[in-house]
Amino acid sequence: MDKRRWMGVLFLLAVISFFSLEPVQEWVDLPDEALYTASDERSAQGGYTTELPLVQAMDDKLKYFSTAAEEDAVVISAGPIPVKTIETKEVPAIDVVPGGESIGIRAGEQGVFVVGYHDEDDTASAAKQAGVKPGDRLVKINDESIHGISSIQRLIDRSSGSNDVTLTLKRDEETIEKEVDLSSGGKLGIYVRESSAGVGTMTFFEPETGKYGALGHVVADAATKQPLNVHNGKIVRSVVEDIDKGSSGHPGEKRASMGMGKNELGSITKNNAFGIFGKLNDDHSLKDEETMPIAFPDQVSTGEAKMLTVVEGEEVEAFDIEVKKILTQDHPATKGMVIEVTDERLLEKTGGIIQGMSGSPIIQNDRLIGAVTHVFVNDAASGYAGHIEWMLKEADILTEEGLEEAG
Repeated sequence: MDKRRWMGVLFLLAVISFFSLEPVQEWVDLPDEALYTASDERSAQGGYTTELPLVQAMDDKLKYFSTAAEEDAVVISAGPIPVKTIETKEVPAIDVVPGGESIGIRAGEQGVFVVGYHDEDDTASAAKQAGVKPGDRLVKINDESIHGISSIQRLIDRSSGSNDVTLTLKRDEETIEKEVDLSSGGKLGIYVRESSAGVGTMTFFEPETGKYGALGHVVADAATKQPLNVHNGKIVRSVVEDIDKGSSGHPGEKRASMGMGKNELGSITKNNAFGIFGKLNDDHSLKDEETMPIAFPDQVSTGEAKMLTVVEGEEVEAFDIEVKKILTQDHPATKGMVIEVTDERLLEKTGGIIQGMSGSPIIQNDRLIGAVTHVFVNDAASGYAGHIEWMLKEADILTEEGLEEAG
């Protein structure tokens, strides 16, 4: 290898080594924009401070200060050298009640849903060929209403004198009909299920409006992996009756029962990657405790924190966790922090993070910073959490209109 090529390799290694240094990575990870409330202090001694031996600063620290010329920005400086400008925007103070309660989730539409196809003897599903899709709700067969899975075969048998049946389906908000040819075997060739429900954790609610956020991730159909249609869905009180302890390769779960009638807490209007959102009933039975300010992503730090959740009955308890890493996010995403359960009692009881804990609020420095979203399959004590800012936006508590007015 000639000298020039060696020099190129050495230069590339030097660049890689430079950007691998923790202080440089922290500098690269600084956000382009930061939100703050009127009560937050943007002082010259706060915020981003890290060892930076590569830049000779007055006190060997990388720290920020805001200049009078840039009231809507923070200038990150290493000594006298400005290295980055972060745009800042003041927003109204946001205070919500942190949750932690176990809740039951009932899909909005009740009925029988298509979850897959059954092909037999290399013959494609008759319903699939007719255009029936997973997620469709079966409403009628030959204009006769379907009442549960058990009624489907009975209604098909009634049409034994014909090779075709007419399926009335509900797809999203549209009612459609499909003609299915049964001449090849007399079967629809579909897998179905009745409307399902699940268990999760309440993250927060706003007392004045009743708006809430919960779960921290999408409610999906177990068979199709598609988001469930939650139109007219409900959340209800839930009682944790038992724990299936998690371990490496086994996520574990809360085993809970769900209430009916007066146990209804509110409606579900939105189901997406960040959780479920909606409005609580005026007479909901959640504890209306004191509100708590929220923290934006740049106000979260690694270190000790608390997770609120239920592991027995309906009692919300606080457990010790540690924020191990904060992930840089230019856009909303569900994996904003890496967390680890450090509470010995919780580890003994559950093994760490288990199914049903999704949405459990995380508190740090008396602020709501985020919610549990995922568990690591091979490490039940660790998982991901999402920043609370994104859930607040999905709940229409932190709105773009409000940000524009504040700006």
